Amino acid sequence: MEDIIDGTTLSLNEWLDILFTDKAARLSPNCCFPTDKMRDEYLATIHERSEDEIKKLLRRFLVRSGYLGAKWYLAMDNIFREKKEIPIRLKIDV
Repeated sequence: MEDIIDGTTLSLNEWLDILFTDKAARLSPNCCFPTDKMRDEYLATIHERSEDEIKKLLRRFLVRSGYLGAKWYLAMDNIFREKKEIPIRLKIDV
């Protein structure tokens, strides 16, 4: 299994570059902006971005029902544990 890419450690452009490739499945998170700062940066520059890019991003943010399964929760739990910053305890029902 390939390593998970922690999106919070990337710049906005690095995150977007990975999000729109076949590596997106390894990117966490890949269904929302990793940080509020990245979201704000994107929104501040949205007028400079193409309509196609914006649509691709919005499609990535639309999560299909049942998509966020145990793997996502495990990945997020591992990332927060490594940083020793656990905002909430992620409960996994198996």
